[in-house]
Amino acid sequence: MKSFERDLVTKMGNSSSGIGNRNTFIAVTGIVTITSGAAGLAWLFYKRINRATHFDVLTDKFHRIEELHSAIDDLRREIDELKANKELSKKSCSSVDGAVSSKRGKSVRFKKSLSILSSSDTEITEYQSAWSEAEDSADEFYDFSENDEESILDSDSNILKDEALQIFEEVDCLLEGNAEDHNSAFQLLSTYENEYSENVEFLWRITKCHQLIGLDTADDKLKKDQFFQAVEYGRKAIVADDGNAEAHKWFAIALGSAGEYLGVSEKIQNGFVFKEHIDIATKINPSDPLLHYLLGRFCYEVSLLSWIERKVATTLFSVIPSGSIEEALEYFKTAENLRTTPWKENRVFLARCYIQQANYKEAIRWIEEAIPIPVINLEDQTHQKELLSLQRKYAKYRSS
Repeated sequence: MKSFERDLVTKMGNSSSGIGNRNTFIAVTGIVTITSGAAGLAWLFYKRINRATHFDVLTDKFHRIEELHSAIDDLRREIDELKANKELSKKSCSSVDGAVSSKRGKSVRFKKSLSILSSSDTEITEYQSAWSEAEDSADEFYDFSENDEESILDSDSNILKDEALQIFEEVDCLLEGNAEDHNSAFQLLSTYENEYSENVEFLWRITKCHQLIGLDTADDKLKKDQFFQAVEYGRKAIVADDGNAEAHKWFAIALGSAGEYLGVSEKIQNGFVFKEHIDIATKINPSDPLLHYLLGRFCYEVSLLSWIERKVATTLFSVIPSGSIEEALEYFKTAENLRTTPWKENRVFLARCYIQQANYKEAIRWIEEAIPIPVINLEDQTHQKELLSLQRKYAKYRSS
């Protein structure tokens, strides 16, 4: 019976693969999963017609067609009797209960259709015609409760959902680790690319993988390739779901990193796109500290644009992106408050902003709070060297 059920589900499809006819799926699945009431009648019907017709030897016994028709007539009579008994049972239950339940099952319609594929034999065709007559004259309605319907529809999709959740949870843990973990996360996701290639949760995570792997390497060519791969996957993620904050965030991050390998005009143009997607992501998820950090970075970088960069921006775009050290500082402070664990990179930029404002006392405070945070990747190593250098330079401003 389980084998028969699997065959039916395979033929009909399931909810996760975009089934077009919800009622057909519920009905066919109900034949093999519900064994009481009207669904029990459907299963009995299947067993009796299978036994009576002997489809596996039918092609060798054409002379028994008349017997087959007779058996079908008998089955029709039995079905009518069972239906009458079912209606009587319903009335009895209704009188005992004294009321009708407020939550009624949904009526699901399906046809009792059987056919033999790719056959040109006349008598087989006649059998199909005889069955079609019964089909046209006696479409049946069977009742399933709403809970049964939901469990039937959701069973296969839940299996796929649970599998995906496990994969993505494992990837998320790996992406919080070191360079080796980042590569492991990428390998794990790559295994499922064919299966989840249009899934936004898959796409933004593989975007993040490429971005982090790019940051992990000192090989400039590999770094560039990884950043540009990240941009491509990021675009796909937004196409898959433009309401997903992570998709917008990681596309913007990848675009910013790829700008390192672009000319001045492209870099500035991408700056507008970067800001647009970070703003969208922040509206969707305003409590994400990384988004506020990125807004701070944007304002900080804009405030430090060179004369030539500003001239090119004005020539090409009439206006240049706006941003100041004061705005950047506020975004970095917000990120620091939202973050639940120490964050070396954010504290580096807090210190830089205070240095730009000549507030060296605050700068050295953030420098010395950033230095003890563990070094995880190559970027952290770069920041640590900078912090140690700044500590020596501004040590005299340390509070006593």
